[in-house]
Amino acid sequence: RVSRLDVYVNVRIRRLKDDGAGGRREEQTIAENIGKGGARVLTSLDVAKGEVVEGVEVGGSFRAHAEVRNAYVGQDHIPRLNLCFIDAEAPARLVQSS
Repeated sequence: RVSRLDVYVNVRIRRLKDDGAGGRREEQTIAENIGKGGARVLTSLDVAKGEVVEGVEVGGSFRAHAEVRNAYVGQDHIPRLNLCFIDAEAPARLVQSS
């Protein structure tokens, strides 16, 4: 069985579609946890459910396109995205087997 680690990972997320202001937005942020098939990421980007973003591990080799399954504000008032990886699975070094 594979479960998520409660390990913070530095990631860069980038919108793939134009934001209407003439550019694609990206930011460096933190993934609160990463599972084999998805992640929960803190963000300041305005992205909608169903939108596809690119996620890249900062200082590592993991890169994946991901669909936004949910965008919400946590109890700590920080916006978060629940992402589902489309074209890659998270490497074993980021996912704990139990």
